[in-house]
Amino acid sequence: MRHLAVRTVTAAAAAVLPLLAASSAAHAGGPRDDYLAKNAYVSWVDRGAVPGLFGGNVHRGVVSVGDDASTPGTDDVSARIEDWRCPTGVLPPEIFVVDEEGPTPGPCTFRGARELEIPGAVATFRGTAAAHLTGTARATDVYGAAPAVRMPVDLTFRGLRPVDRDVHVDSWVEDDGTKVTVRTTDTSRTAAVRGRVGSIRIADERSDVVEGQLSSHQAVFTRS
Repeated sequence: MRHLAVRTVTAAAAAVLPLLAASSAAHAGGPRDDYLAKNAYVSWVDRGAVPGLFGGNVHRGVVSVGDDASTPGTDDVSARIEDWRCPTGVLPPEIFVVDEEGPTPGPCTFRGARELEIPGAVATFRGTAAAHLTGTARATDVYGAAPAVRMPVDLTFRGLRPVDRDVHVDSWVEDDGTKVTVRTTDTSRTAAVRGRVGSIRIADERSDVVEGQLSSHQAVFTRS
């Protein structure tokens, strides 16, 4: 099921859009100042021993990809893997909880985490229908106790239905009398994700818990 919302705002709304207007100016795409960003996201829980981590038996991970269509290359890739020791059948706390709250009491013991930098990552998108990310990550111990290791990354995202789409149309009049209209479209959908991060195979076992998403944000400015 597709969700479509359309909202029109008159000149009084100009004050609420300075950040969006500034973003468009920074990513000018001709007289219409079009802007398009595409994003892919996956989080997972994987079980079993993983070389290059910290001896845990359960591993949480996340990879987030952002790509501004007006600039060359892939703009932003961030990733993290956390290593936990948990009893059979128990899931560790949500990712990043350790950074926010310190050591967490409970049945699982935190063993360590690595932040992944992927210089030269290559991400290709087909709208929100599919995406593919490849590169070699430098995985750094967040506490600096263990040396960095290299991990190949190869992930394929396949968009699933339904698609959620929100459309907003805003307009205002500038000081010189120019009427500016911006149409923004936000699209998102759940994604099935497969591939690998280092020796972790994503969605290759029934016990894997994988959540993926593909999304895009487009802003089209016109002036009259």
